[in-house]
Amino acid sequence: MSRHSRPVATLERLEAILENRAIYELASLIPETDHTHGGRPRQYPAFAWLIFEALLSVHASARQVEGELSHPLVWDLCRQKIRCALPD
Repeated sequence: MSRHSRPVATLERLEAILENRAIYELASLIPETDHTHGGRPRQYPAFAWLIFEALLSVHASARQVEGELSHPLVWDLCRQKIRCALPD
């Protein structure tokens, strides 16, 4: 079996999404919500929504994405990768 024919591990897919600069660039283009007409502030930053949506292609269901992100090791990895992508 050649090196390129192996399946891509789920953790590698997660890392690829978290390290993708396009996620953070796209998130910066999403306008802030105008609260002058009411409404709650967003609970999560725009990049988190984009990461969640991208992870749907990895796990095929929102419940599974939530389950994966709730694991302490996975969550710590996410925080570490996001800190590297957005050091400020």
